[in-house]
Amino acid sequence: MLQQRLRKTIVLVTHDINEAIRLGDRIAIFQEGGELAQFATPDHILSHPASDFVRRFIGPRTESAAAGENSGRTAPAP
Repeated sequence: MLQQRLRKTIVLVTHDINEAIRLGDRIAIFQEGGELAQFATPDHILSHPASDFVRRFIGPRTESAAAGENSGRTAPAP
């Protein structure tokens, strides 16, 4: 992974949860007004959304990820 080789922190800002899941080792999800809704690994967010807001934001892929159908940390297309 490029980030590990360079030993640098990389911050990617996106509204695309699929992109964040594929690329991030940790994800911060913010609600309107800038309130932090959840900060965790992609796997943890998919299997344990911290609130209804996070659950709605990540969409229906939560159940399949929790059941182990989401190997490789890529989210299915909506």
